[in-house]
Order: sequence, then C-alpha cells, then structure tokens
Amino acid sequence: MPLSDYIKIESAIPKKILAEWQPKSDKIYNQMLDFIRQSDFDATYDLIKQLNLKSTIESQRKSIEFSLKAAALYGAKNTSKLKSTLFNKKAINSKFQSFVDKFINTLSDNASLRLQLAANRMIANSEAIYNQTVQKEERFVEAFVSFDEAADSMVKLVSSLHTSRMSTWGFTAEADALGMPEYKVTAVLDGRTSDFCRKVINGRVFDVSDAAGFVEQVLAITDPNELKEVQAWPDQDPDSIKAYQEMSNEELVALGLHIPPYHPFCRSMCVPVDKKPRPTVKPISEGLIAHIEAGIQNKQLKDSLE
Repeated sequence: MPLSDYIKIESAIPKKILAEWQPKSDKIYNQMLDFIRQSDFDATYDLIKQLNLKSTIESQRKSIEFSLKAAALYGAKNTSKLKSTLFNKKAINSKFQSFVDKFINTLSDNASLRLQLAANRMIANSEAIYNQTVQKEERFVEAFVSFDEAADSMVKLVSSLHTSRMSTWGFTAEADALGMPEYKVTAVLDGRTSDFCRKVINGRVFDVSDAAGFVEQVLAITDPNELKEVQAWPDQDPDSIKAYQEMSNEELVALGLHIPPYHPFCRSMCVPVDKKPRPTVKPISEGLIAHIEAGIQNKQLKDSLE
C-alpha cells in the first residue's frame, strides 16, 4: 500500500476531533475573555475545568476505531500480497478494543491537561498585566488567542504515535500468524528523515518474536512517563547516532529501538525481509554464455591458423 494511504489514516483522527472541539473551545475562550474584561479572574480560572476533550473524543469513538483498524490493516498488508486475515480472529479483536480504549483515555487525559495548563498560564499572564496597568488589554488579547494550540499539537502528536504503533502491531501480528521469522525496518529517505532513521535503523533486520509482544506492551501503556522508560526516543545528536550505529541488534532491542516510531510523526515502517535480492542487471542465460564462448574459441582457432 502506498505511503500516502498511511498519511491519510494518520491525519484522520486529529482532523475530526479538532473540528468538533474548536466551536466548544471558541465558546469557552469568549467567556474567559468577557470575565477578563470585567477583571473577574476567579471566574476565568473556574472555566478551565471545562477545557476537557473527553466527551469530544469519546463521541468520535467509531471514527477512531475505523482509523486505528485501517492503520493495523495497513501494517498487516505490508507482510504479503495476500488479503489480511488479522481481524478474523476473536482474540485479535479483543486486543484491538483494549488498544482503542487506552488510546481514547490517553488522548483525553494528555490533551486536556496540556490545554488546561496552557490556559492557566495565559490567564495568569493576563492577570499580571492587568495588575500592572488596566490599559494593556490589547496586549493580553494577542497573547490569549493562541492557548488552544496546546491541545491541537497534543492531539496530533498522540494520534500520530498511536497510528504508527497500530501499524506496527498489525504487521507483527500478521507476520507472526504467517510464520514470518524476521522483518526489516525501512525509512522514507527525503529531506525530513531523521538521522536515526536514515543512518541507524533503515535496513536493520530483527526477529518478529522480539517485536510482537513488545508493541502490545507499549500500546497498553497510558502513562507518558512510563512510556518514556519503556521506549524512549533515540537521541539525534552526532555522538549518539555514532553510538547507535555501533550497537548490535540485541542492544537496540534492549532499548526498545527495534520498532517504530522513533520520533514524532515518524514514517519508518516494518516490512518483510527480501530473501532474494533483485539483481541490478538481468542475468545472462547459459545458452548465451555458451554461444559467446564458442565464438571466442572459433576466433582463437582462426587466429592460430593465420
């Protein structure tokens, strides 16, 4: 399947969530602004608790399920040209629903918290400005209009990372079912490619058995701090890249670096290992070789007679 299909899947979740959330956010923002203009900062702070995306995200559950299933199937179909049987298994469907639940909870908690913290900072900043002089309302408005960007960035980030992991899960689950022993990590090589993906992980081959259980462990985590311990993003500085290049596969697996994503909006993928590399030129047939050899011998015979 083309990468463009994956990009569409990755962007579908935040697009729908943010489209529904934006009118609600605008309404709360306008209420906050009214209270600020009345110098009623206590009432403004009280509105922060309404900055909660849980109901908005929950209302998009069907859409989220569809997108995450599409991501898993994208990964599964990368194992072979055969039609995926991934979701024909009851156990797989049970796991999938668990992953959806954890994703919704993780996204709701982290996006809401990020938004509330951003709004709190903006209100505190405007209160400080007000206390200095009530004549700087315009300056406050300019600072306050962007607090919602915190939720936007978090929704897009968490959705991107989870979509990538669901694709990896789909691939490893299907590969395991097909008895595929190994897989390869491949990176999209262009101007956006990170040094780790380009110089370290692209083309590395790992065991499916090491990845299948690990990606399920990662998908089950809802605490961002715990996730950083289990699968921390690799450092991208030159010294770290050199150290990663010198690591064995076993060392990379121990660090949780054998499956993507490796950074926000990572496009590296798991693919089958090509056991029969394609030759760069078409092999010469044995018949043609014999014909060439016969021609050489005839020329040598002719030269010797002359």
